Amino acid sequence: MSEEREARRAERAERQAERTQRRSARQALREDPKARQQAEQFVNRYTSGNPAEGYDLHEAASMFDRVRGDLTPEEMRQALQA
Repeated sequence: MSEEREARRAERAERQAERTQRRSARQALREDPKARQQAEQFVNRYTSGNPAEGYDLHEAASMFDRVRGDLTPEEMRQALQA
C-alpha cells in the first residue's frame, strides 16, 4: 500500500511540475514584446476580412495552444462559439 501511495504522490508531483513549467512558459510569452506583437497581428488578420484567410493552420494551432491554458473552460467555450 505504501508503494502505491508513493507512486501516486510522485505522479502528482510530476503533473504539478509540468503545470508550473507550462505556466512559466506562457508568462514568458506574455512578457515578450515580439510574441505579443505576433499575437496581436494574428488577431488583427483573423478579425478583419475573411477569418479563413491570412494565416496557416500551424499558426492558428500555435495561437490556440498559447491561449488555451489561460482561459477557463467556459471562456474557451464562448470564444470557440463566437
